[in-house]
Amino acid sequence: MKNMMQMAAGAAVAALALTGCGTAASESQSESGHEVPVGASSAGPARNVDAPQESKPLTAKSAEGLKTFTYFWISYNSYAQQTGETDKLDELSSDKCNYCSNEIDMINKVYDDGGWMAGGDPRVTDIFPKLPEGKSTGTALVTYSETAGTIFNSEGEEASTIEPKKPTVLTVKASYIDGEWTMRSIEETPDAELPAT
Repeated sequence: MKNMMQMAAGAAVAALALTGCGTAASESQSESGHEVPVGASSAGPARNVDAPQESKPLTAKSAEGLKTFTYFWISYNSYAQQTGETDKLDELSSDKCNYCSNEIDMINKVYDDGGWMAGGDPRVTDIFPKLPEGKSTGTALVTYSETAGTIFNSEGEEASTIEPKKPTVLTVKASYIDGEWTMRSIEETPDAELPAT
């Protein structure tokens, strides 16, 4: 279990200024009448978390489409960590993506046991996609970091901690098949050379 929890740090993969698992918020309703999101804490899991929204570039066979998909996958990974809902993340991932499978299995294990996750929020700085002309598989370099986090058991007790991750680089590979992108692999590659900006 400990090894699986340590994967969460690498698994929290994402970052993008996503709404974090650990940011507490008021439990009162917003002016529109909708319940506001409540971050996870020792008192309980996150609530009223909105799922990431799909956008048109997500289905485009282009470098921009790959970039949008990469951002979306990372966003959904964060959402799954906050909610325990992994079905969509599974749909977005190839069964040959070991990183994806490990992340999904870890999240399912935590929530199936009655626990939840807080913190471990990802922060994406930039995404550099590359899709060779005429090809259906591309790669992207993702600059990201992660905040510290905690995994709680069903009793609200700390079961494991997620160490913060300093800024590093992920290399992702995804394929465009039948009008949709699918994540094929994710690796941490801190020595990857980023394109000049």
